[in-house]
Amino acid sequence: MAGFAFITNTDGIQITESNVIGINNRNIGAGSIFVSPYITASTSEFERTYILMHEMGHIIGLGHISYDDLLNPYPPNTVPGRSVMTYDYLAQFPTLHDIYDVEIMYGFSCRNWK
Repeated sequence: MAGFAFITNTDGIQITESNVIGINNRNIGAGSIFVSPYITASTSEFERTYILMHEMGHIIGLGHISYDDLLNPYPPNTVPGRSVMTYDYLAQFPTLHDIYDVEIMYGFSCRNWK
């Protein structure tokens, strides 16, 4: 991942963004993720990937998803893949819901980006 430094230490995992990311004058100056050793030692690789994706979502501006936020009459745990920002679905990659939210926030389309 360009612009990110992955640093592991005895206190857990720290991920920091080292470059300014900006699109149309909307910048993310810095972001950090701290994961405790307890979480990394007690979870599977799949769950750790979800935790990192979820926390990276916060860095780029995504918030937690509630049932009302989904524009869907079904709770997120009954509709798999809705968002990495839900707690009921362990997504390892951003979903279409996440991608559309980022497109709206930053004013560009991921589908036409090269």
